[in-house]
Amino acid sequence: MSDINLIIPSDSSVVDLSISTSTNVVNTVVESQNSISIDPTLSVTPTSLLDLTDVNASTISNGQVLTYNASSGKFVSGSAGDTYTIGSVAGDDAASEKIRLTSSSGATSDMLIKVSGNIDVRQGTTGSDTHIQIEGGLSSISAVDGDNSDEEKIRHTNTKSGGTSDVVIEAGTGLSIARSDNKITLTNTVSDSDTNTTYSVSCVDGDNSDEEKIRLTDSSGGTDDVVLEAGTGLTIARAGDKITFTNSVSDNNTTYTVSCVDGDNADEEKIRLTGSDSSTDDVVLEAAGSLTIARSSDKITFTNDRYDIRLKGDHFPCSNDNAASSFGHIDISANYWYGGVFRVEGQMNITHIGIQTKNGTNTDHDIVCGIYKYVYSSDSWTKVVQVGPFTTGVDERQAIALASTETLAQGLYMSVLLADGAQQDMGGNYVADTQALVPMATANARGGFYLFDNSYTYTATLPSTVASGALSVWEYNGHKLPSAFFVLG
Repeated sequence: MSDINLIIPSDSSVVDLSISTSTNVVNTVVESQNSISIDPTLSVTPTSLLDLTDVNASTISNGQVLTYNASSGKFVSGSAGDTYTIGSVAGDDAASEKIRLTSSSGATSDMLIKVSGNIDVRQGTTGSDTHIQIEGGLSSISAVDGDNSDEEKIRHTNTKSGGTSDVVIEAGTGLSIARSDNKITLTNTVSDSDTNTTYSVSCVDGDNSDEEKIRLTDSSGGTDDVVLEAGTGLTIARAGDKITFTNSVSDNNTTYTVSCVDGDNADEEKIRLTGSDSSTDDVVLEAAGSLTIARSSDKITFTNDRYDIRLKGDHFPCSNDNAASSFGHIDISANYWYGGVFRVEGQMNITHIGIQTKNGTNTDHDIVCGIYKYVYSSDSWTKVVQVGPFTTGVDERQAIALASTETLAQGLYMSVLLADGAQQDMGGNYVADTQALVPMATANARGGFYLFDNSYTYTATLPSTVASGALSVWEYNGHKLPSAFFVLG
């Protein structure tokens, strides 16, 4: 520590300041500079404290604490506070101990030491001192017999708890296993009479200009080759046992852009890849069936121009309007097969089949209805489902629920209506309301057709199949079509 200099300004007024150099603390008093040099490393035994009248210097003992009272501006005897001792006490469980700090006033504060796994903690005593001992390695490892002849075990034992866990070593094909104390030996049981074969590897010419070979040669002269071939844009060459592939393409900086361009036909558009070298490559998109295609700048749009058949309600055959408003009325003949042809392009789910007479006209005769699907391979119609006979004496609409929802997949279908007598004012659908789904119908001409047999004998159970040649075609333009109605689910 360096000296302490006390500097008194020349214009200050100091009263009763007495400093003696004989104490070996004050080294120098320089009056002209008003400065005092003090060496704090030297020792001095004070006999008096000048002007410090708050306490008696003779009563101050070694280690005495003086407390300064800021309010009174005086020093008074103070207390050094509590003293502390440190020791160890038992923890909360077998895996913990505590270090305890105890004050002279009796207050305590603990620090918990907790261990886990194969580590133990406990209190110990050395002479009069207590300590906490942490000890690891509470485990051992040994070799023990396996459960089977091709097995041995490495066992880990927790010497504290006595618990064990094993690692099983099994000898696979061509190996045997044995234990001697803590030594486990695996032995090869496969004998090989040829134990001296050696091999060398080299590079040799390939059979073609774009090939080279890596050859493995055994000590008996046998060889086995791996053929390396240079693909597009690469060349290959051998120099001794070194084979080199070289890029043969000089232009490796071509960049590309993608765009849409017009197709060569009305049902085509193109996606074009254009290289920075002006080369192009096209992907042609073609619209088929009910789809149309159109391009607007770099956007290509496919549109389905067919009618959406996924509708619900009463329809025949799935018309744009509600069946009640699209139905007309027409007298039908007895023993006359009426077959209205319609197509399904996605699927149609049918829950009920019904008929409708004009308001004030009852159903006077037995009437059955059904749905048939055209089978191209046999040129015939196969029955899908039928209902009826309907209840007689009922005015206007009545429907019969199917046993379960009937799903009509894509195809050509026929709605069949058959009565055992002439029925007046039977409901029928105007072709104008069904032209989107009736073959031959167009937006500008209400032409269409239905299939009929005007000499068919009524039967309550419709036949399972009907040959196409047994039915005649009646073309119509704007006429009503005698038909059942469908309730779609």
